[in-house]
Amino acid sequence: MTVIGRTAARGPIKHRKLVTFQLPYGGHSPSSIVETVDRALAASPMEGIADDPPPRCVVVDFNPQYVQYGALVWMLRPGMEYLDISRVRTRISFALARAGAPLVSISHVVDLHSHAPNGEPDLADRLDALRGVEIFSSFSEEKPASSPRG
Repeated sequence: MTVIGRTAARGPIKHRKLVTFQLPYGGHSPSSIVETVDRALAASPMEGIADDPPPRCVVVDFNPQYVQYGALVWMLRPGMEYLDISRVRTRISFALARAGAPLVSISHVVDLHSHAPNGEPDLADRLDALRGVEIFSSFSEEKPASSPRG
């Protein structure tokens, strides 16, 4: 159930939202990214986003391949969040591009297999992987007897 209010005693009802984005390591320090985004969010009012408390950029997490950032914004228009968050993301994107730190795709490489010395998984590894798949559990490893073709 969602409760949508119209006004509070001291103005419109606000709710806080964390708008996340990621940047790879290198090039810019987290403190310079936070400062750049803070300046961009404070540059001019955004429709649907409260000026008080002001939007703030924070470092959310340090992941192995990227730094996770977030913009804490106070939303004013229930039901219009996607439109208002889009404005925040657009402003962040333009500010980072101007600062020489554009948003880029973060690639993730996951190696779940051990490999034989030549770089290929050996037959035992492949068979173990197949044995672990439920749909193949009823199969036997014995070769079927050949049947004469008629």
